[in-house]
Amino acid sequence: MEKLPDEMLLTVMHHLDIPTLLTCRLVSKRIGALVLHRDVWRQRVLDDEDPWLCPVLRLAPCLAAMYVPMTLPPKRHPPFATTRCAVAELRVYGLADDDEDSDEDEDNYSAGHLHTSLVIRNQEALGRLKSLQVPLVTVEFNTSSCVLLETIASTTGLERLLVSDFPGQTTDAFVEASLHSVVLQSSLKYFECVHTPAAEPFITFILAGHAETLTEVYLEAAGGSYDYCSSSTCSMAAALAGLPALQQLTCSPLPGMGAVAACASLRQVDLNVKPDMWTTIPAAAEFLRRARHLQSVHLLFVGEEPSDVGVGLVLALNPSVQRLAIRCYDAPSGHCDPHLQALTSVLPRLRKLWKLTVHSDTMPTELLLSIKPDTNPAFKKLSLYPSASGRKVLPCLHAWLHLTALKRLLRVFRNLRINVHGWPDYCPDDKPCKGCALGCKCKDSFARIKNCDF
Repeated sequence: MEKLPDEMLLTVMHHLDIPTLLTCRLVSKRIGALVLHRDVWRQRVLDDEDPWLCPVLRLAPCLAAMYVPMTLPPKRHPPFATTRCAVAELRVYGLADDDEDSDEDEDNYSAGHLHTSLVIRNQEALGRLKSLQVPLVTVEFNTSSCVLLETIASTTGLERLLVSDFPGQTTDAFVEASLHSVVLQSSLKYFECVHTPAAEPFITFILAGHAETLTEVYLEAAGGSYDYCSSSTCSMAAALAGLPALQQLTCSPLPGMGAVAACASLRQVDLNVKPDMWTTIPAAAEFLRRARHLQSVHLLFVGEEPSDVGVGLVLALNPSVQRLAIRCYDAPSGHCDPHLQALTSVLPRLRKLWKLTVHSDTMPTELLLSIKPDTNPAFKKLSLYPSASGRKVLPCLHAWLHLTALKRLLRVFRNLRINVHGWPDYCPDDKPCKGCALGCKCKDSFARIKNCDF
């Protein structure tokens, strides 16, 4: 080993597990020095369950990513806040599993926020931190919450920031107090934050401070659910409209959203719609109508009751759209029908559309018949998500292939590829559908409806 060049030894060490790697320090001074070389560690990921956590934090010069609990378990105290091991990505998660009462004890939240602030400050000082993911877990905003929020907002050099679990019991005054002394230097490219009324002052602050560099914004549902929030003021839309480099946006319909159409760089938007958002639908429709640079639109309709809220969004689609998805979550039978009927009337003007994704109970025959080569010459990919109830009518892909609308579509679009999610190719031998009972295999058509990469 001593005769091998350093570059070759580093390549080998890169593939060793941590126990073996640390043992190599005992071989010789030269090998021991190479063990601590940055190239050996820069692509490794470490979490707090790793039995070699403490030695690595003491010896390793850097890591690709590190997973850190918001509070330390009582029997273990890794030096997260004092380590000289610089990471490119820091992910903080919840509270320690060892502490069964932590979710009911506000003191644990406070200690967790202060500990997390120290960990973030330490990594910022080490100079490699580019991605930060932090949950603001707490019952209500307090002093420690303010400290953590200020730390998150003021961390310099970040390119990705993800903030979740924003406390619901707070006021704008608490958030503004956390941010009043923070001076931002634009560096973020990706920003993701849970969207609640309490979080809006923080969100608008980050959007304004990183306006020059932000390319993707994801305002997610509270608690990772589909309980999307819609703003009560136009401040969110105004902040988004001020992002000159914005390319991708995920949010719910917002008041004043028409202003966001001014973002000439915006190419993709995902809108998450609930039945109670009818007041903001017109503004979102204005945005879709005016956004002439949009190439991809994903409309997700959420609700347990049938609703035609959001039909206006479909009718407002700009002819610039190339990729379109209309999907439903937690929806009853027929929930997406009004939106698909609206799409049928809109399709003739979507000449650039080449990929379409839809939810439907069964085969959306009228929709498929409205897709024509003369009005949709670019069309080449169709992805269908039938509901479970549709399996009673069309139990397998073979049954789909015998439908007139689908056979016509495959005939007039020679390059078309179709994906029907969650459906078997054929019925069981003992329960064949009409198509399977015919005995044909539709080999040529199956080559175009299977194994499609969407």
